[in-house]
Amino acid sequence: MRGCILGALTCPRLALTTRAITGANRCCRCGRVDTFGVHTTTLKGTTDIAVPAGSGDYRRGGHSVSALWVHLVFVTKYRRRILNSAMLDFCQQTMSGVCTDLGAELVEFNGEPEHVHLLVAYPPTLAVATLVHRLKGRSSYAVRREYTGTCVRARMNSHLRSPSYFAASAGGAPLSVIKRYIENQNRPL
Repeated sequence: MRGCILGALTCPRLALTTRAITGANRCCRCGRVDTFGVHTTTLKGTTDIAVPAGSGDYRRGGHSVSALWVHLVFVTKYRRRILNSAMLDFCQQTMSGVCTDLGAELVEFNGEPEHVHLLVAYPPTLAVATLVHRLKGRSSYAVRREYTGTCVRARMNSHLRSPSYFAASAGGAPLSVIKRYIENQNRPL
């Protein structure tokens, strides 16, 4: 049976929540009030998944609901200051394409001459290590191919990025704070 948990026995339709004037979540189909602030729907049979009301940032799959965000930082080899604005724009386009291919979304991107910051929303079926491997590999190859002269002059030994990286799950701090931090990086002119 498909319906909200609030009226699962009486309301066979999938119901949506609305915030009433009193501040309580109310099922718009059966009218019952959710006192916990969580509206639960029944997905494909008897599987119950709790989803906070008004959650537009959640990724919904056949059997899961997730909100996975990761803040990534990649540095250049030997911390050489070679990235300029044009290279960062090209890198952003390349990384956005990689994220799209993997089913992820590049939410925010910025950088400085020796490192880049990314905020990525990714599906639960994608490992962070796989995401990092693809992002670093494809973007490094594309940037070295496009900006060969700059990379050769910097004596990078045919490597653009350091093999290390920083990854932190974004959930402790509000996403707006992380976005603001990434936006305020000192991007080269």
